[in-house]
Amino acid sequence: MATPTGRLTRGTMLDQAQRRAGNTSTSLKAEMRVWLNQILDELYLGWDWPFLMTSTSVSLSGTTFALPAAFLRAQDAWGLVTTTVDGVAQRVRIPETDPGTYWARYREDTTASVPLLWTADRANDVGRVWPAPAGTVTATLRYKQWIANADTTNTTTYDADIPVFPWHSYLIERCYQQVLEWDENPKADLVFQKCEMMLARIRGTALPLHSIDSTLTLDPDTFVAPFRPEGE
Repeated sequence: MATPTGRLTRGTMLDQAQRRAGNTSTSLKAEMRVWLNQILDELYLGWDWPFLMTSTSVSLSGTTFALPAAFLRAQDAWGLVTTTVDGVAQRVRIPETDPGTYWARYREDTTASVPLLWTADRANDVGRVWPAPAGTVTATLRYKQWIANADTTNTTTYDADIPVFPWHSYLIERCYQQVLEWDENPKADLVFQKCEMMLARIRGTALPLHSIDSTLTLDPDTFVAPFRPEGE
C-alpha cells in the first residue's frame, strides 16, 4: 500500500488558514511555510505513525553496513532480521543494543555464522554488528523513516507539495491557530485546545494500541489501600 497522504497542497492549506483568521498577508505566508514544516517535524518525531515505517534489504559482509539515508531508528528491538545465510534462507532475529553495550561485548577478529547483536552508529551513518558474519548474510532492516522538510525558498514547489500526513484538516487548524497567535488574538488558546482534541482522535484511529488511557481509576472493590496498624 502506498504511503497515505491528504488531498490538499501546502499552499491551499496555508491559504485556508489565513482566510479563516482574516490575515492574508504575503509576508505572513512566508512565515507560515516554516511553521508548517515545524508542525510536521513535531508530528513525525512525536509518534510512530504506521506510514513512517518501512524496510530495506542490507548485506552483512563485515562489522558495519550503511544505514538508509532516511533512517531515524529501528522499528523495534528486533528490527534487523536475516533472510539468507550463504544463500540459504534463514530467518534469525538480531537484537539491537545501545552503543555502550555493543562496545563492551565487542571483540576484534571474532566471527560467527550470524551476528549476535547490532547497534546504530548515527555519528557515522552505519549499523554495527558483532560478531562479523563468517559468510555472506543478507537481512531485512525495518525502520522508522525521516521525512525531510520541504524547501521554503522554492515557494512554487513548496506550495504545490502534498505533505505526508493524511489528516490535513488538523494541519489547517494548527496553522490557523498559529496565525491567531501571531495576531495576538485571544481565540488562539481555544483553537489550540481544539487541535489537541483533534490530534487525540487521530492518534486513537491511527495508533489504537497507544491510545489506552493509563490513568483509569482502579476498581475499589479489588484494589484497596493496604492495612496499617494504628500508631504507624
